[in-house]
Amino acid sequence: MPFNKKKNTGTPKRDYTKMKTPHTYAIIFAAIFLCWLLTFLVPAGKFSTHKVEYTDSNGAVKTKTVLMADTFRYSYRLDREAVKDNLTAMSGDEALMESLGVDHAELDAFLETDSSEWTQEDLDELGLTDDVLYGQYGESIYDTSQKLHKTAKVWGTEDFGGFGFLNYVFEGLVTGSWNLRLDSGGGRFLWNYHEDRGH
Repeated sequence: MPFNKKKNTGTPKRDYTKMKTPHTYAIIFAAIFLCWLLTFLVPAGKFSTHKVEYTDSNGAVKTKTVLMADTFRYSYRLDREAVKDNLTAMSGDEALMESLGVDHAELDAFLETDSSEWTQEDLDELGLTDDVLYGQYGESIYDTSQKLHKTAKVWGTEDFGGFGFLNYVFEGLVTGSWNLRLDSGGGRFLWNYHEDRGH
């Protein structure tokens, strides 16, 4: 009597040892998308910076911008009343204004404007950057009741904040060129990417 081998009619098991690695673009997109989501959860923060000189391997003296230790702070809105009080006191201190590079006449003219409309950009024009004010007055210039979240837009243009997370995803795609070729073995059309390099 011949032995009849029983056929296996069950569903074949999946071989997980042969799983393919996701495409590079898929990994990049996922990483950037995750970082974008975190901007809604993690408060924005920053360090003050300053320039230092160093000598490179050729003996040339160069400068670079580095972070200043112990200057990390979360991003807050300006406390305009506190800033006004500090600037009013500064206007009577010639030595302080000279050390900070602030013009007395420009500061007096600025103090005559409506403080409720002041922005950091206005203060920057006086030479009173956020780093300068923080170094002089600490967190007293901020409204620390609420930490800010510097969330990126989906698309960023110069008219809308200048940055967006999809801009970073597709930045690499516009720096090269694509062409179509026929895969003779598989009979398929495939896209090839060639990075444009300067000569």
